[in-house]
Amino acid sequence: MSTMRLAIVSLQKELNRRAENAQKDKDYLKELHDKNTDLRIRLAIAEALLAERDHPTFTPNVEGKQKSGIPVNERGEC
Repeated sequence: MSTMRLAIVSLQKELNRRAENAQKDKDYLKELHDKNTDLRIRLAIAEALLAERDHPTFTPNVEGKQKSGIPVNERGEC
């Protein structure tokens, strides 16, 4: 009977250890998820800033005149 009790205690300890590891893994995954969310936000901001720099929404050329340095064909296409 003591061998059976020893086996049960051993299995219970193993289950407890696995439960602790699972909780640690769950906490770690939550931390990674939060970090990924933060990185996605920062990436979106960086992409928006880059897009704004490449294609500004405000240009001083509001009169529709051709900007120098941009070749335009006879049909007015770039």
